Amino acid sequence: MQQKILSQVKIIAFLAFFVFCVAFGLRLYFLEFKQVAHMDEILSIVLSEYNEYGWGKNFEPHKIYTAKQLQHMTLWNDSSLSGALSDVKKLYVNNRDDPHTNLYYSLLRLWHIGFIHTDLKQTFYRGISLNFVFFTCSFVLAFMLYVRLFGFNYFLLYFLALAFLNPASINNTLFLRPYALQEMSFLLLCYVFVRILQSFKNTSFNIPFLDNKDFALKLKKYIKIWSICIIFAFGFCFALRFFTNEIRYAQVVAHNIEINTESNIETKEIHYKIEGKMLFSSSIFRDHSPYIVIEPMLDSMKFTSQVLSPPIHQDKNPRYLQFDSTKDIQKGEIIGNIAYTLHISYKLYVMLVLVYVIGCVLFVCVRLLSYEVLILAICTAFALLSGYFALIFVVMIYFLATLWAYRAKAYKDKLFFATTFIYSLLLSKLLYPNYFSGFVGGRGKEVGDKLSLEYVIENFYQICTQFFDIFTHYLSYSVVIFGLFGLCLACVYALKYRSAILVYFKSDDVGLNPQLIALLFGICALLWAFVVIFVAPYKDLRYIMSIFPLLFLLLNFALVSLYHLLSHSVPQYVRGGGGVIIALWFIGSIMPFDKQKIDTLQGYRFTLTKEYKDMVIPQIVLIENSTYYVSLIMPYLSKDLKVMFIESCEDLSSIMSVYDKIDFVVNEKFECALDSYDVKILYEKLGGLTSIVLTPKIR
Repeated sequence: MQQKILSQVKIIAFLAFFVFCVAFGLRLYFLEFKQVAHMDEILSIVLSEYNEYGWGKNFEPHKIYTAKQLQHMTLWNDSSLSGALSDVKKLYVNNRDDPHTNLYYSLLRLWHIGFIHTDLKQTFYRGISLNFVFFTCSFVLAFMLYVRLFGFNYFLLYFLALAFLNPASINNTLFLRPYALQEMSFLLLCYVFVRILQSFKNTSFNIPFLDNKDFALKLKKYIKIWSICIIFAFGFCFALRFFTNEIRYAQVVAHNIEINTESNIETKEIHYKIEGKMLFSSSIFRDHSPYIVIEPMLDSMKFTSQVLSPPIHQDKNPRYLQFDSTKDIQKGEIIGNIAYTLHISYKLYVMLVLVYVIGCVLFVCVRLLSYEVLILAICTAFALLSGYFALIFVVMIYFLATLWAYRAKAYKDKLFFATTFIYSLLLSKLLYPNYFSGFVGGRGKEVGDKLSLEYVIENFYQICTQFFDIFTHYLSYSVVIFGLFGLCLACVYALKYRSAILVYFKSDDVGLNPQLIALLFGICALLWAFVVIFVAPYKDLRYIMSIFPLLFLLLNFALVSLYHLLSHSVPQYVRGGGGVIIALWFIGSIMPFDKQKIDTLQGYRFTLTKEYKDMVIPQIVLIENSTYYVSLIMPYLSKDLKVMFIESCEDLSSIMSVYDKIDFVVNEKFECALDSYDVKILYEKLGGLTSIVLTPKIR
């Protein structure tokens, strides 16, 4: 009997490896057809390499570049180890992309050590190969998660095939964005969660590192000392108010010098914009925005040079002052002295209260720190850093786990999940200091605007339709219907056996049923996908494709439940044969036999056509911001093509006096008069950009 089981395990393991090879091969096959990058994929490289060109910094005007030079300047940076570590350090401070954290960009930057190539195909191979690593880890984690939940059986093959052969999962691997990382982090979190839940009631579970009576007795003492420190801090701030009205003086030095673009053309007099920075003699009575803010007395400014004179303009940051000058001065040169007073903001007191509360929580949590808390907190922080929407899924499963811990009367560990969640947030903040700023950035405000009853009422039906369309397009109607059947089956079981379920939850003697955990994971994944589509800026697959492997736990639950439901009335060979037919039917219905469902391969670009690739006329670019040009046009240009950036429409006439024919790429915000030229539009409204071939009219 044992030999038979061992033989069955080997067969299942071999077939699981076969599924992995098919999934891996499909991804390699479709990768060969990838010729076009989504603009966000190019920006992934720009951001990870911490390049300024393509992200805020414009190219030097009236300078002739080759397309290869531009591609190198925007896509790549120092390929050495020291260069990569330097960029990772910058990404740690600020990744320049509010909707995402630094985790994926840092990993992608390290992955590109020693690699510089301007060929787009080679760039795809290198960047997406990191996603293949994530995919491999995801497959292994999904394998282990299933075994933990359902045991080692043939349904494992059905789950793995559905989870990784569907178009959404393939899209995820071939998309050069953080979503493949997020898929792996979700599976890792769920696997560790299952391990934690299955050992939750063991006597050896959650033994704190500081599990001793001395520390418990000292805890109150530590909190008292901390409280006294905060009281002293409040007292110091209150006493400081009596000294804020006193007039103090700061030295002003030249911090930045720029040429004023509105200089007088008639007199040819150049004007300079001088930014002055205030230097303080005291380390206390100075600007500590936003808590202690200075109020400069502009009328008191005493200049040490006749070069500068009023008016003085104040910047958003009160420490910086703006001056106009007709004479250039050196950076760091002393401009003069200015008087100022101080103002203590209410934010200082709010900050002290928050520091006190966080400190008390940390004192309590330190005593609750254990091996299990640490492992789960690290995995949770990893999931949180994979993307801001991950917080919704994390909160859902933590809420259910905490509720179960209380209902199961696990008093010893009732704070386990709350403690772990706090530690995971602290770890996220530690690994990316700007983590919480993402919730108040541009995308965060967009999400906040959608959390209103009015928006829900107006858009609920439309969003439900879009949500259903995504699943039916990338899966199939049969798979979606069977998944809904699994939910209905779960509801029927819950109603029929509700009394036994309540007793089960309150029992101290039994652990949590693994299949129930799988069902809850699947339901949470479905709810997460709906909420994300509801609040996402675009109702697009990419925001939810990372959750697809967990969604298939619902289908697996339905098939396993149906198999056991028929066990008393249907022979085993009929159930087995029927299960195989259903599984093959579902797998066949979702497998992408053509490229139409692989979105990362779609997206027409005129720049890929032979006409555009063979173009030898110079490209003249008039844009306000280089981001769209760098991500949508520049990667596809032939390497030797000459490119020049201009500043206004007036520059066209001088350009056309040199070249008989140009490709004029212009931003929609510029309206240039082209009446004197023969016009041929190559493409338009590509990220707000239009490409026009201009030739002078024959007179």
